[in-house]
Amino acid sequence: MPPRRSPANGGDEEGASTSSVLPMELESERLAQGLATWATDGRQIVKDVLVGQSSQDVASTTTIPLSNTLIGILQSDAGAEDITELLSGLAESMEEERKESLWEAFVDAVSVLVDDRDDASDLKAGGMDVDGQAVILPGAKGVQVVKALLVRRLC
Repeated sequence: MPPRRSPANGGDEEGASTSSVLPMELESERLAQGLATWATDGRQIVKDVLVGQSSQDVASTTTIPLSNTLIGILQSDAGAEDITELLSGLAESMEEERKESLWEAFVDAVSVLVDDRDDASDLKAGGMDVDGQAVILPGAKGVQVVKALLVRRLC
């Protein structure tokens, strides 16, 4: 077996770490583009990002990137009904294992947003400012989407 090359000897360790970060940055850029153009072709771009992230090998990945994407979607200007339709349609087209991964990531995302809202309301109740600006509570869109998904599932 040939000896490993260290970075001092011209190894590619930096290139390897850069290439693993690059797809995440591209997904973030595509998500931002999709959310900015939601009314035109953005919905399809966002769906493609979600499909790509949920199509990764479920056994070897975590739901963190997918959760972060869902947090971005829930914090966007997209309406709760639009997000509900997007997630419902996406889930219907998925295999069971991937669907579970999507819903796990969605629950994580909503949980993070609810915790952020609770933390922000604690700050606001105390009349606190952050960096000289009044605290703004995160929207409850995630909870609205959960309710809408439950109603669709029960009907």
